Amino acid sequence: MISPELHLKLEQIIKNNIQGASYLVLSFLEALEKELVNHHGKNERKIIIETLKRIEGSHQEMIEFKNVIRILRSNPSRKNVQGIRRDYLTAKKRVAELLTKTLNELETRNILTLSHSSLVENALLHWGGVQEPTTEIQIHILESRPMKEGRILLMNLSNMIKNARFFYWVDAAMGLAISKVDCVLLGMDRWYSDGCITNKIGSLPLAMLARERNLPVIVLGTSFKKSDERCPHNVKKHKESVKPPFEVLDKESIEKINHSRVEVMNFYFELVNGQYLSKIITEHGIIRK
Repeated sequence: MISPELHLKLEQIIKNNIQGASYLVLSFLEALEKELVNHHGKNERKIIIETLKRIEGSHQEMIEFKNVIRILRSNPSRKNVQGIRRDYLTAKKRVAELLTKTLNELETRNILTLSHSSLVENALLHWGGVQEPTTEIQIHILESRPMKEGRILLMNLSNMIKNARFFYWVDAAMGLAISKVDCVLLGMDRWYSDGCITNKIGSLPLAMLARERNLPVIVLGTSFKKSDERCPHNVKKHKESVKPPFEVLDKESIEKINHSRVEVMNFYFELVNGQYLSKIITEHGIIRK
C-alpha cells in the first residue's frame, strides 16, 4: 500500500540513532503527510495504519513516538497528521521564545549543552538571533559519545549564529567545561509525572556538576514528551538495552578482549532526578523547580 519512497524514509528513521526525538517525529510526520498528498486523499486511513505498524516498536526510549502513534490511531486521518505537525512546529517556536526570555532575565551569555536536540538547536538559534551584534555569546558543546551527536549541533549552529564563539569539548572534560559557563541547557527524551527526565547519557553528571557550582539547569521539552509514569528511580527498572560494543571500541580491541569477563556498557540515555533541574520549559510555560 505505501510507496517505496515512504518505506525507505521509514527505514531511515528507524535506524537513525543520531538525531533527537523531535527531529525524528517531525521527519516521520512530514513523510507521512507527503505520502497522503500523493494519494490525493484515497485510502488515507489504510496508509496511516500501515505506516504506524511499520514505525511502532522503534525508538522505545522516546515517548514521543508512542504519544504520536496513540493520537494517530485514535483518528487516522490526514487532517490529524497535519494538526499534530502544526502543533509540533508551534511548540518549538514557543519554547524558543520562552528560553530567550529566560536567558535574558538571567543575563546569561555562556551556555553548556550536550548531544543534538533539534528543540535546543532551534531555541539557541532564536536566542542568538535576537542578540545585539556587539554582544558576544559563548556556546560550549560536549561531543556526546558514543555517537558524537554534539558535532551535528556544532556544525549547524556555528554557521548560523554570527556573534557566537563555540567550544567543542570531549565528554570527560565536562568538569573543566562547566567552569567556563553560567548556565546548562538540556533537552529531554521523556518527562515523567514526578519531574524526573530521561535524556542523553552524560546529562546526569552534567546536572550534578551544575548543582555543585550553583548554576541553573534549564531543560527544554514539549507536551509530546510527557509520560504518565513515575520515574523508575531504581536504575535496574530503567529499561534500555546495551548498545553495540563496536560503537565505543575499534575492531582490534573487540577481537582482543576476553568476552567471557568483559561487558561493554554502552548506553544512550539515563535518568536525571528533578532535584537537579532548575527550570523545565515547554510550550505551556516555565516550571520552576
